[in-house]
This record gives sequence, C-alpha cells and structure tokens, in this order.
Amino acid sequence: MIVMPIHLNAARSFAWRAYWRSPKVLVPLCLSLFIDVLVWLLPYWQLSFDSDFLTIRYSIYVGTNWLAAKYFIFLPAVICLIFIIVNTFISYTVGKISLILRSIILWQTVIICLAFCWLEILLIVFNS
Repeated sequence: MIVMPIHLNAARSFAWRAYWRSPKVLVPLCLSLFIDVLVWLLPYWQLSFDSDFLTIRYSIYVGTNWLAAKYFIFLPAVICLIFIIVNTFISYTVGKISLILRSIILWQTVIICLAFCWLEILLIVFNS
C-alpha cells in the first residue's frame, strides 16, 4: 500500500465548492468582508460631504494638508477590497498544495483589513 502525504490528498479532493464550504475559509473571509464594509461606512457616519473637496490631513507632526476630491477618503476601503479578492484567489491556488498556507493567507487578509480600518479611523479623526 502506498501512503501519500497529506498535502497531495488535499490537492486531489480539492474543489471550488469545497473551498467555500470550509469553515477555515468562510470565517476569515466573512470577517474581512465585515471589516471592509465597516471601512466603507465609517466616512458616511462621521464626515459631512457638503463640498466637492475634502481637506485630508495625514500627519499632525508634519502638518501635511491635502485638498482632494471627497471620494479619496474611500481609498483605504478600495485597497482593502482588492487585498481581499487577490488573497482569496491566492489562498485557493495555494490551498491545493498546503492547507496551512491557505489559512495563513486568509488570516493575513483579516489583519490587513484591520490595518486599513485603523487607517480610516485615523483619517476620519484628523479630518473631523
């Protein structure tokens, strides 16, 4: 009897539908999507979009003020969504080889989304 390593058995029985049904994929993916929705909604809750432009202050120490279009405040949310999409497809392709790497990549997505949420909170605090 030939004993195959675990990662080869996982690659053989790995399908797109089985990937989405796994709780090890669904929990970090739903968590990162929830954080991304929060990043999208934070500017609406805190800022008023009366004018077409918004003064964005990035640092209180340097004092950099930047007059930008009001949709630039949503740039962290867009970048976060791009990270979610790219890391999901990377975790699917890597998940055929190693299940541990798949989990690491998906939880890395959650950490990246938390970092962008913190960036959005700081931008809102500086701009309000």
